[in-house]
Amino acid sequence: MSNVFETKGIILRRKALGEEDVLVTFLSPSLGLKKAIAPGAKKHKSPLRGKTELLLENNFLLIRGRSLDKIKEIETEQYYPRLRENIGKLAASQYLAEVVLHLALSGQSQEELYNLFRAHLRRLGDLKPQDWLFPHIAQAIYHLLALSGIAPQVYNCVFSQRPITPNFDKPGWRVGFSFAGGGISECFRQESSYALVEEELNALELALLQALPQPFLPAGFLHCDDLLLRRSWQKIENLLKNYLQWYLGFKIRSAEVLADILMEF
Repeated sequence: MSNVFETKGIILRRKALGEEDVLVTFLSPSLGLKKAIAPGAKKHKSPLRGKTELLLENNFLLIRGRSLDKIKEIETEQYYPRLRENIGKLAASQYLAEVVLHLALSGQSQEELYNLFRAHLRRLGDLKPQDWLFPHIAQAIYHLLALSGIAPQVYNCVFSQRPITPNFDKPGWRVGFSFAGGGISECFRQESSYALVEEELNALELALLQALPQPFLPAGFLHCDDLLLRRSWQKIENLLKNYLQWYLGFKIRSAEVLADILMEF
């Protein structure tokens, strides 16, 4: 087996390693989650300098090592410059990168995850300044969860399996959402099974949640000048964040940064 090999990947994390090196974690479609050392990448004249930043899509030439492989050469294929147009899009993309970091598997093909991640990075990059980020972040998170087999159930009650349709005609209508159960529930906090239900959703919020599995969101759900719609999308994004953190058992650090930034968008 050759000690030198090639792969491509999107950088999800970088960490200083000593005074000169950088430890890079990237998602490869063929190898899955991969860590490698970029020797001397912090040096001013290093050919690797500037090529180990987050969200760069690179071709890597690597040398096999005993514990960690070393990066010999990097050729950047995609810089995703539109993600860096404003702090909101950049923070959102870094949030998705951290989610992928926790969902990806090592040592096996992750081509579907790789392509899905790329697709949502492009969508974020294509957003106009007036577009609101919450709906697109929420759908990206849902799609990533679905591909990993852990998406919440959004059409049927997780306990009775009966379908639940948003009821816009009944004032005060609510459904529950259970983290432990894994989705929506006919019961909500005021009922006897409150211990299994962490959140409540009204008809509009459920309708938004049920739109997430679609490839694209309906245009009518994206009118950012509608204050009620904006607040509802904010709640759905927060719900999925909390659900994911409950599943992982720890907080996602970039989600906290994103929450502060998105209040301005």
